Amino acid sequence: MTSEHSAEGKIPPTDGARVAAKPIRVVRVTIAVCAISLLLAVIFELYYLPHVEPTLLPPAGRGYLASLPIQTVGGKVDFGDVKPCSNDFKRTAKIRNQSTAPIEILAYSPNCACLTAKLIGERTLGPGAERDVELTIHPSGHGQRSTCVEFASKAGFAGSIRVDFAFTRGVIASPNEVDIHDGDRDVAIDVEVYSGDGSSVTVMAVDPPIGSFEIMPAAFGKVALSSYEATQFAQSPAGRVYPGVKLGADGKPEQLVVTITTAHPDCPLATFTINFVK
Repeated sequence: MTSEHSAEGKIPPTDGARVAAKPIRVVRVTIAVCAISLLLAVIFELYYLPHVEPTLLPPAGRGYLASLPIQTVGGKVDFGDVKPCSNDFKRTAKIRNQSTAPIEILAYSPNCACLTAKLIGERTLGPGAERDVELTIHPSGHGQRSTCVEFASKAGFAGSIRVDFAFTRGVIASPNEVDIHDGDRDVAIDVEVYSGDGSSVTVMAVDPPIGSFEIMPAAFGKVALSSYEATQFAQSPAGRVYPGVKLGADGKPEQLVVTITTAHPDCPLATFTINFVK
């Protein structure tokens, strides 16, 4: 009886119910496939596609500089190869207002301490007007230099003079500086002296005599300075009056500049600085 009653209570699904269930399953499968496809696309873009930088505006180049009102007549100024041990070098350049309106130069300044500039004449230039600028190179350091004098007007940056020169006709110490701290153990400071023009170097003397060196032509000179001798000399009566010794407010030495003399025909001197750090 029970089995017959149960059988009678179940209503078998009709063909219409089966047909209605199929679209629901199709929709669910379609949504799942779309979601998986979207997820795979995101993963592929994040991990497999090459990274592309956003497009930026091109940097200001020669076209931008050429559009500025203040221009150098004849292009950049090249001093060439100058001696780093010589006196100041002077040269006069000429600037022109290439715009169609008057330009008042409110300020001008070199961007390197090795160069100074002086504008000759009035600071207001009419269209096509020219002015002389006196350039002075102060020799120091070593190597190639490329610097400029920049001009400013009410509208901002108005133009510049490009100045190139080189300090290669001499020798330079490498390294050229070292710190000695209180309590440091005594060491030999190895210094190599190179020629900027590639010629051989012969070390002739070290002043003050606080180390040793090799007297022979070589690709570079070898000098060994003694930290102990440097400290002792700087603290001695002779060191306290030595031009290369700098004393602090407490009367103790803060710095010792050592001069290395070579046989170079142009600029034979190289300097090495020892800083006494408390």
